[in-house]
This record gives sequence, structure tokens and C-alpha cells, in this order.
Amino acid sequence: MKKMFKSLFLFLLILTVTLFIWVLLPLEDAGIEIRENNYFIFSSINIQPENTQILDEVVNFKFKEEYVIKSKWIREAIKSCGRFLLPLNISLIACPKEDDSEDFNYLAVIKSARAIRVIQIPLVLYRLTSDFSSKKRGNWRVLEAKDKDDDIQRIAWYGDTILLSSDEKMFSSLFGTNIKEEKKVSDNVLLKVLINNEHGFFEYYVDELKDEVSYNVFRSADKLKKITISMVASDEVLSHKGWMIFHFKVGSDLTNSKKDVRFFMQFIRRVMDANSYVFKYAIEENINSVKVRYDLRKK
Repeated sequence: MKKMFKSLFLFLLILTVTLFIWVLLPLEDAGIEIRENNYFIFSSINIQPENTQILDEVVNFKFKEEYVIKSKWIREAIKSCGRFLLPLNISLIACPKEDDSEDFNYLAVIKSARAIRVIQIPLVLYRLTSDFSSKKRGNWRVLEAKDKDDDIQRIAWYGDTILLSSDEKMFSSLFGTNIKEEKKVSDNVLLKVLINNEHGFFEYYVDELKDEVSYNVFRSADKLKKITISMVASDEVLSHKGWMIFHFKVGSDLTNSKKDVRFFMQFIRRVMDANSYVFKYAIEENINSVKVRYDLRKK
């Protein structure tokens, strides 16, 4: 019996070491580009080994009670796992469902050689179940959910990239002809967000919020085309800077729009102050847009 346990332990040790080495092996860059302008929300977070402190900031950030991670051990586990997966780039596009504006379809693109190695282990098991059908598309392995009500309808991976989508049409519009060489993202760009109001989605949700709080939080929502937000890391630890651009329709009167932007900035300042950040900003008016340059640093 003792000899059997010793052999089992040795086997598990060799298996663990083999898996660990396999996870650390490099992978080919799949190269994929998302056409962000066609969707309501596009966001991308790009974390490199030199700016790992952003993980500490994200995990410790407080906004609403239900989003706060209260357990110290869970926070430390998330930060440790996050550092192990670096470099990590996650892009997400989302759009309200046609028959339910309160729910969203999404497509996520995750680029991390180590994350893909780890995720591939359960994905291999998925391929053995009856829940997904598996097939090859060129270099890509694609899993398709057989149940149309599943939260994940499509999974695809190749090289250092994995795609997850809740919508077959959204997946198909990106996959195939749109797979191309990816544009290199600067390592110091931590965050990019685009909120698109071309189809009136932003305006709709502002109206919904107005009914809930009995206050019009963005009176010029019907004049807004899109909002672009960027954050870059600076050489100083726990310090970031960036800009927000509020694009309005041609010929819009920016008088009320600037007031809306200032109100929005004051809201962000209060949230940041509650998290012990100093948030400074300057507003610039252009022909059809309002640009905000901001500086964010930990107290």
C-alpha cells in the first residue's frame, strides 16, 4: 500500500510539473481585430508585467456594495493569478438584445498565452460532452453550444487568443473574414472604452436612469454620438492619466453639453475621492466635441 501511494504521488508530481511547464510555453500571436464602431460598447484592458499595480487598484476599488470583494484572501488570490497570466489583454464588445434591451449579447477576446493554456484543460473536457459540438476552421478550434439558451454560444481558440460569445451572429460577424493581423497596442495604454450612441442606446439608458432617480443626468444625450475614454500608465506608481472625448452631432449647441460633462466629472471625482485618489481634470471645447484631460493619482 505504501509503495502504491508513493507511486501515485510521484505520478501526480510529474503530471503537475509537466502541466506547469506546458502552461509556461510561448504561443503564436493569433492576430485579430475587432470592428469596435458597430457596437454599443467596446472596452479593452491591457496589462503588461511593468504595470501590474493596476491589479491591486482594480481588486481594492470600491464602488457599490455588491461589487466589493470583502475577503482579503480572495483579493490576494485574484492578484496572484492575474500576475501569473500577464501580459493580458481583454477586449469586450456588447450590444442590447433585439428582444430585450435590459440584457446584452457580448463577445470577449482574451489574449494571454498562459490563460489559454489553463483554459484549454476544461475546454478539452467540453469537447467530450454532448453540450458542445467541435470543429476546425483553419487553425481555429470552434465549439458550438447545442442549447440555444446557454450563456455561451460560441468558443474559439488559436495561438494565444480565445473568443467567447453569447450570440451566434455577433461571433460570425467577427470570425472568418475579419481575422487579420492585429494592430499593436502600446504597452502603456491600460484602458480603452467606446460608448456608441449611433443607434440611440445611450439615450435610451439615460432616460431609464432618469425615471429611476427622477433627475436628468445627461440632458444632451440626444445630441451625443459617442464617448471615447482612454487611460495610460505613467512612470510614477499608482498614477495614471488619460482623456475622455464626448462627440456630439454636427451643429449641436455645446452649452448644455459642457454642463453635462462637468456633472459627470464631478461624479467621478467623488467616487475617486472615496477610494483615496486625487482626480484632476481640464475641459477643452472643440467644434463638435468636449475633451477632458485628466490626471489620477493615489493619495
